[in-house]
Amino acid sequence: MDSFYITVSMEERIKRFHERSKSGNEVTGSDKLLIMDVDKFEKREKIYKKIVLEFFLNTKIIDTTNINQEETIELIINDKNFIKDM
Repeated sequence: MDSFYITVSMEERIKRFHERSKSGNEVTGSDKLLIMDVDKFEKREKIYKKIVLEFFLNTKIIDTTNINQEETIELIINDKNFIKDM
């Protein structure tokens, strides 16, 4: 496996942004774009995904919409290909 591509629905991404900003965590340029121009953010994300999948052919896509950070980590570290490549 070349890499993992971690993604999340736009609704969940916005929800997580609000949770992070309320707790005083850093607001990034991507966060600002997400809030100011969702369409532009989605277009950029599609380009990123296309590039990753084009150059890293064995990429595993992980949708984190319905799972928390700990579950995401578990999926990665327990992935049979990830373990094999270590």
